[in-house]
Amino acid sequence: MASRRGAPDNGDGMTSPHSFVKLMALERLQEISITHPDTLEPERIERFRSLAAPYPPGQGTRAFGGHVYAQSAYAASKTVSPGFVVHVSL
Repeated sequence: MASRRGAPDNGDGMTSPHSFVKLMALERLQEISITHPDTLEPERIERFRSLAAPYPPGQGTRAFGGHVYAQSAYAASKTVSPGFVVHVSL
């Protein structure tokens, strides 16, 4: 039986994770411009910070790699014009 978000599961003290939207939420940080040493052209660097701690599977202290990977792709999608998509080649 599924529990409500934030409610204990099965009495073992573990709680279910936040909603997907909260786990993926990002804050855009101040943009940085640097000059590329070879071309002397300015390069724009866009940075983001997560608003939620990475999802730890179980009661561990490590982040679930899938969450970190998905959030990085989501951040990348915010740096391109509408209509462009993130393409991952494996």
